[in-house]
Amino acid sequence: MTHRSYLPASKYGTDPQPPSSQAQIEFIPGSKFTSPGLTTRLGNFIQHIKSHKNYTEAIGRDLRIYSSEDVMTQRVRKLGLFIERNEGCERVKILFTKNAHDGISLESRRNNGEWESLCIAITRPCYDERPLLDAATAEVREYRANWWDNDCVNGEFSPTQRITVAP
Repeated sequence: MTHRSYLPASKYGTDPQPPSSQAQIEFIPGSKFTSPGLTTRLGNFIQHIKSHKNYTEAIGRDLRIYSSEDVMTQRVRKLGLFIERNEGCERVKILFTKNAHDGISLESRRNNGEWESLCIAITRPCYDERPLLDAATAEVREYRANWWDNDCVNGEFSPTQRITVAP
């Protein structure tokens, strides 16, 4: 049995070699292939693999994506904040990654006021639909988060992020 014996004879005949019209790929030593955004896409894909419920340290080592940093002790990464128009007013759409945690505890403050607990987010996206403090003026809202596991908050806060909500 040849290495191409699985190919249908009707396509290639009895000769196990592919037709000569097929393009040949030539490797040029020292050449580099780069694609815009490749690192970002690859990082997102690796994060998707690592956040899967069946991901283990052994799988990470096999794929060579294991890191010595423990997922359970790292800070919440940057939140994704977006403005959406909802029934005549704006609301903030908040995206996040849970990694291997149950969810995040989200805190917010408006116009440099006091920090207040906004919600425990277990699914994404999460929305901040609070009315403006003054219905006629825009306000700056700040958000920060930390991990939520087994009904308690743990870990350090994420970096604080701001967004302006208009009437």
